[in-house]
Amino acid sequence: MAKSKGISKSELQALVQAEIADAVGMDNSTLSNERAKALDYYLARPFGNEQEGRSSVVSTDVSDTVEWIMPTIIRMFTAGEETIEYEPTKPGDEKFAQEATEYGNCVWMRDNPGFLNYYTWFKDGLISKNGIIKIWRDETPKEKRERYHDLPEEAYTPLVNQEDVTVSEHTEKKSKRLVPDMQTGQVTEQEVTLHDLVLTRKIPGGKVCVEPVPPEEFLISRDGRRINGWGRPGEARMVGHRTRTTLSDLRNDANLDEEALDIIERQLGGTSDDTPSATQEEITRDTVEDTTTSGGVNNPAMTVLFRTE
Repeated sequence: MAKSKGISKSELQALVQAEIADAVGMDNSTLSNERAKALDYYLARPFGNEQEGRSSVVSTDVSDTVEWIMPTIIRMFTAGEETIEYEPTKPGDEKFAQEATEYGNCVWMRDNPGFLNYYTWFKDGLISKNGIIKIWRDETPKEKRERYHDLPEEAYTPLVNQEDVTVSEHTEKKSKRLVPDMQTGQVTEQEVTLHDLVLTRKIPGGKVCVEPVPPEEFLISRDGRRINGWGRPGEARMVGHRTRTTLSDLRNDANLDEEALDIIERQLGGTSDDTPSATQEEITRDTVEDTTTSGGVNNPAMTVLFRTE
């Protein structure tokens, strides 16, 4: 049997780009335009065909219906003590299922804004036909700033030699203190060195994050009927989350290596005034008219580009 030939990196990139370009929810697609129109109806915006001297009243039926049904839906998921519940699958799993239930509710409602996530999730579904929640584990390490005063040498040395510690400020000073002699037991006055310092400690990441995804940022294969069908017919070949970002944000992303950043910068040519334009759906959702349109002509680090996960 002949071995199947793998595809090259450039071929893989071309396939991914084709899937993104053909995905449902892309710019100017039928779904995107319908979502933009639904948002206009919900916000009761003028249709644009008003005539002078005639009524310009816009019905708020869509908004009234959505706001009427929202409390009922929210209450179904938040009225009880447990929003999430795990059920045992076999005898002996009862304790584990109870612990998993307590942990899941803690993550969903305390570590993340559970009520606001529900509210946004359901309202997106009612207005834009799709409500999407993204759940992932953030492994990005965090930094904690600590300040110490009058540390003796025996405490200072092991503290600053830790691998996850970086000292940003350090001052030494001499001081006289009463120190007991270990052999005689007598207390004598000796000059000791004390340290004042400020350090930054890296704390390993490990948080489960739950966040609604704006419908215009969610991409799915045109013929996909489910996000994850475990190999069943109708499973989407591609599911993506497309967001705007800048070169500066990419440089601060610990998950990207220098080689990937160099490739991106070479493809952009260092600077770019070809900023991705806002879609009609983005403009419609932007109620404060603050959609990003500036490029990185004056500041290459602020060059705006799309990032699709």
